[in-house]
Amino acid sequence: MTDGSGTPRGVPLLFRTADKIELSFALRVAALATGAEPAIDSDGVTLAQRHIPTDRGHVLPLTFYGRHGTVRTISAARILDGDLAKDDVHDRIVVIGTTVTGGGDVFPTPFDPVMPGAEIVATAIAHLVTGDGIRLDPFTRAIDAVIGVVLTLILVGLATECRRPHSDRRRASGMGRRQFRRFLSRHLAERDTADRSRCATDPVIRRDPALAEPQPGAVFRQDQ
Repeated sequence: MTDGSGTPRGVPLLFRTADKIELSFALRVAALATGAEPAIDSDGVTLAQRHIPTDRGHVLPLTFYGRHGTVRTISAARILDGDLAKDDVHDRIVVIGTTVTGGGDVFPTPFDPVMPGAEIVATAIAHLVTGDGIRLDPFTRAIDAVIGVVLTLILVGLATECRRPHSDRRRASGMGRRQFRRFLSRHLAERDTADRSRCATDPVIRRDPALAEPQPGAVFRQDQ
């Protein structure tokens, strides 16, 4: 099974035929290798007294070991040339497939954009035989959902706290501008009132019109 990007995320362990349910190739090979008949449970399979949890629909999640070639690969040319020791395949599970890039049987993975399908099948068989795959079942999916909700609430709370001081500063800045305008209007009004009061009580001082600019020693007339 692949996701939206074409990356294999799981291998179905069961498939339905016209009249019954059959074991998949990977599960059948693992059963032959261990010499034990698999028992199908509601949440996984039991093989050689080892319970292997599966995802919904009895899909085995895949955990890739690395790039192309991490699972040992032997070319057909070496076999045809007789350059293959007996110990290379003795007591081992051998998956035969093509590894050519343009052959079509390649898939993108987190480690390699052109992972051969034979290595993906070998990875699934290794998970079943050794039990070293990841656990992805309804229980872990529920935990993922809870963690996702909690993280979302935390991020929303942090975003609110980060924006609140900025809003407070804007509100305080707006109040400061209003208060300054009010203070300036009051100050100007008080100055105008004071000037009018002083003009009403003090003698009027007129400057000599003959003088364009005040000069030192200029003569002023004072009308009583």
